[in-house]
Amino acid sequence: MVTKIALILFTLVVYTVAWYGELWSAHPKYEYGAPVGSSVATEASIEKGSGVIYPENFYEESFVNSPEEGTVSHVSTVALLGDGRVMAAWYAGSREGARDVSIYTSVYDPVARLWAPERVVVTRVSASKELGRYVKKLGNPVLFTEPGAGHGANDRLWLVYVTVPIGGWSVSSLNYKVSVDGGESWSDSKKLITGPLFNISTLVKNAPVQLDNGALLLPVYHELMRKFPEILFMTPVETEDGFGLYVRNKRASTTGGVLQGAVLVTEEGGLRAFYRNATGADKSYVLTSTSSDNGLTWTRPENTTIPNPNSGLDVVRGEGGRALIVLNDTFNDRARLALYYSTDSGATWSMARVLEDEALGEFSYPSIVRESRGVYHVTYTYDRKRIKHITFSDEWLISQMLKEKSDG
Repeated sequence: MVTKIALILFTLVVYTVAWYGELWSAHPKYEYGAPVGSSVATEASIEKGSGVIYPENFYEESFVNSPEEGTVSHVSTVALLGDGRVMAAWYAGSREGARDVSIYTSVYDPVARLWAPERVVVTRVSASKELGRYVKKLGNPVLFTEPGAGHGANDRLWLVYVTVPIGGWSVSSLNYKVSVDGGESWSDSKKLITGPLFNISTLVKNAPVQLDNGALLLPVYHELMRKFPEILFMTPVETEDGFGLYVRNKRASTTGGVLQGAVLVTEEGGLRAFYRNATGADKSYVLTSTSSDNGLTWTRPENTTIPNPNSGLDVVRGEGGRALIVLNDTFNDRARLALYYSTDSGATWSMARVLEDEALGEFSYPSIVRESRGVYHVTYTYDRKRIKHITFSDEWLISQMLKEKSDG
């Protein structure tokens, strides 16, 4: 009996390896390029005549969704659409990892300054049907617009999201959907093949950056046995049944407890990543590493000077070597969310503004993008009940930087 079970398991392993290996070998040879921008979503082209007029110096707050009793909303992601609108996605359900969790989207109209009613994009049932395999639960989503794919409102929009077949997050995998009409409709889900073996324990938190050959560099992470970051080099391609992503992966660090990277393209053309610190240190700080060869190899992660309570963060590039990072800057909890700025491509950081600070609150998992005209959009979890959105201009940011310097 034991021999028979072992034979069955061996056969399944061989079949799985062969199947994924065939898909993997069918991918075209990958050519590694150089970075050209910050995150993909930050440089989406804005359609002329979109009618969006922002004040020169402004800061505004709003909520993306309405609170519902007994519903948890968490892990938002934000992207720019080509017509000037902004899309957010997040998951919501009775609790994190519950079977009733679905992925939602909403679109922000910057003219009316209003978010549209949320729409369900993925459920556990729809994912199971589209992928042709059982899905136990859904996890983190990431939205991004593919630069140069389409024009204006029809830029290609990608949604990458996590599914789990059995057990917990350590056996998760990535999947994607594509929209060519600004999120009005979506393709069926496809599994993202991240390597020739097994394709499990890959999760995502932040959007990719673009290389000069059109490839996308997506930071991901693993949780099976050990938590560590990886980089997926993805090339969007047209297929017989729509669009696909060809992938090559590289480990970004062998250090354990390093996850949920956010990648910044520096003013000098290099890459700098910032990580959530899950090392278990008594006082943990945001970790950072750099790459001078377009993401192929990375330095060993080192501490920054910003505290991190084992919580997610995001980073974006601004004008003239400026960079912004949004995160929880405490050692113990997620009750405080802050915005920091750098004037040296992320080497050092200074406080710009405390966004939230309530003793019993939770404000976490931020996502940030910047429009080419100098307007930023940030979304984040607000008390696990709602997704909050703040938007501000470069001029407002500069005023906060000057204020912080004068107060200091």
